[in-house]
Amino acid sequence: MDKDFFDQALLKAKEAFDVARKKTTDVVSIQRQRFEVTSLTAKMEKDYAELGEIFFEQIKDSEDMPENVRLLVEAIQEKIQRISELNLEIAQTKNKKVCPDCQGFSENNARFCSHCGAPFEEE
Repeated sequence: MDKDFFDQALLKAKEAFDVARKKTTDVVSIQRQRFEVTSLTAKMEKDYAELGEIFFEQIKDSEDMPENVRLLVEAIQEKIQRISELNLEIAQTKNKKVCPDCQGFSENNARFCSHCGAPFEEE
């Protein structure tokens, strides 16, 4: 009778272990899948942004575009202008100059941008 009791207890312990192992495997699998979803979503958002930037560059000077697109283009252009103004203010405060190509800051006496290598116009 003691042997049957221990055999039954061992069997129940093994079953409990198998259930716990399966649940742990499921949790790890779900976490891995959630991470992949998050990673793919971030990459997709980057792709959407890049696609939008390409589209913007192609249509920004067009006269023929739908009203909702025109409003977005104007809003983006206003933001680009304001960013440029703010970068100029920052550069002046830091006694630096702003690269017209990459908007990076370089020393006032630099002939080329220290970020992208673009030449500065002679003053």
